[in-house]
Amino acid sequence: MVGWRLRALSGVAVICLGVAFTPVAASAQSLAQALTETYSANPTLNAARAQLRITNEGIPIALSGARPTLSASADVSQQNQFNSTTVVNTQTNRTTTTQGFTSSQPRGYSLTANQNLFDGWRTDNAVRRAEALVGAAREVLRTSEQDVFLAAATAYMDVIQNTSLVELQRGNVNAISELLRATQNRFQVGEVTRTDVAQAEARLALARANLAVATANLNASRAAYRRVIGRDPGRLSPATTVERLLPRTLEAALSSGSREHPQVRAAVFNVDAGAFAVKVAESTMLPTVALQAILSHRFSATATVNETASAQVLARVTVPIYDGGLGSANVRQAKETMAQSRINIDVVRDTIRANVVGTWGALEQQRALGLATTAQIEASQIALNGVREEARVGQRTTLDVLNAEQDLLNARVQRIQNDRNRIVAMFTLLGAVGRLNAQALSLPVALYDPGHHLSQVRDLWHGLRTPGGD
Repeated sequence: MVGWRLRALSGVAVICLGVAFTPVAASAQSLAQALTETYSANPTLNAARAQLRITNEGIPIALSGARPTLSASADVSQQNQFNSTTVVNTQTNRTTTTQGFTSSQPRGYSLTANQNLFDGWRTDNAVRRAEALVGAAREVLRTSEQDVFLAAATAYMDVIQNTSLVELQRGNVNAISELLRATQNRFQVGEVTRTDVAQAEARLALARANLAVATANLNASRAAYRRVIGRDPGRLSPATTVERLLPRTLEAALSSGSREHPQVRAAVFNVDAGAFAVKVAESTMLPTVALQAILSHRFSATATVNETASAQVLARVTVPIYDGGLGSANVRQAKETMAQSRINIDVVRDTIRANVVGTWGALEQQRALGLATTAQIEASQIALNGVREEARVGQRTTLDVLNAEQDLLNARVQRIQNDRNRIVAMFTLLGAVGRLNAQALSLPVALYDPGHHLSQVRDLWHGLRTPGGD
């Protein structure tokens, strides 16, 4: 009788513990679908795209230095003048004074056109600097895409993990509840002591506490999922690995990271931008040549002139001689900034290298843990069966059965956590080598073209509306 109850309770535990591994329906959302939604709707990624569009506008701003400017001005004024005139008659030696007020309204307008003919190559170098900054901004966008995809994959796996853990802990609570009822019945007939009942009650309380923790973790992971992906998670299918996209060796991963990671590429673009910034600063110390045309028309200019019109065209050459040291300081500052950018390349590469090595080790660890956990589950199941049989003949106590079931539960929990950590480690490694993007993942999305907006605004001479219509 006792052996039958223990076998039944153990069977209930096994069934409950296996709920987390039941295949999900085909209609469940996949990780690829979640990443697709993230690519299209994630606000962080959309904000990074907007930042790139802001940087794109730096090129037409720089190009404006080579384009003509046209300005118009108009003025009108009211002049009231008091006049006092004294006239001396030389024949009579008498003085005559005449007084009076005069009123006039001088007014006019003018048009002024300016065209730079030579600015010390300032505009050319400013355009090249802006282009380098756009290149860096595109790499920053790639970095944001990697960060968002990693966050989405992590959120997806957290929901799967915590859902499985809730089911696992709920099954554990049900199994221990059944065991507690059986132990209470045996206590009533004198087969066990009060200690056995108390041990089962304590283990049930622990199981309920673990279920509460697992439920809270699931709610938190669902909230994180909605924040990153944009909607509440439904049924999620098991994630497929990205093993095929990973480098085969650590050396290959290090090489890819140092060459392909967007942070490294952005640092290189920043060096180029710094070099052109030096040339821009140097251009302020060179002569400039400009052409200016002025057309003016005035009315009631003086009391005796009713209308005047003039047209003027002039060429102006400006040669800086001494500016108090401002230009030299700007050049030195730009050179130091460029030197800092060069040093930053080494800093970024060292950081990427450390991330690749650490992530590679973490992935290897999770692979080893997966094998160990599989062996642990098999051994724990065998141990549970043995303890159950020994308890049937009175060689084991209720506590021994509880401990054996707890060992199996812990092994299954470890397996669920290991599955989550292994997938996340793969995505982390893929990001560390610079390949965590929609194109590499073959997502069914319309890829964002970072050059489309630039082609729309680069040669615009006028217009207040953005290409998006704002």
